[in-house]
Amino acid sequence: MRKMGEKSQYDKFPEVAIAGGEQEAWQGWPQVVSAVQAALAARRGQKTVLVVECYHGVAQRELLAKLLMPLRPAALFDAAEARRSPAEIDALIDADLTDDPVFGRISTRELADFFDPDKRLRLKQAIAAVRRGLVVVVGTGAALMADGDLL
Repeated sequence: MRKMGEKSQYDKFPEVAIAGGEQEAWQGWPQVVSAVQAALAARRGQKTVLVVECYHGVAQRELLAKLLMPLRPAALFDAAEARRSPAEIDALIDADLTDDPVFGRISTRELADFFDPDKRLRLKQAIAAVRRGLVVVVGTGAALMADGDLL
């Protein structure tokens, strides 16, 4: 329990610093698409893996329509393909759940725990099997499925 006068560790304004991007920003889907296309052109046609990591709640249909499809990927993979089943996830988190809506437990689970190891391996193999063009991996946990050339 926090004592009066102690600073909270809760960050009201979280941010993610991206090394090398301090001077770059884009506004609107067309500018983002152009920036990604420029990065792809610099790779001169070699296989390029674009990892689009998403927080839960991201409007993935819009992301697909406005960003990913205009890039014309050779292959598109959704990290959700490797997710554990709802029953497995329920069993995984059962010990962390309580009936108390205020004083629950903080889970020690990591994002990787919510993915089936066999499904994850198959997805990684499918990504590796694509030999040419743009390969997009999208969704929550996408960065666990592939090391991206673009992230």
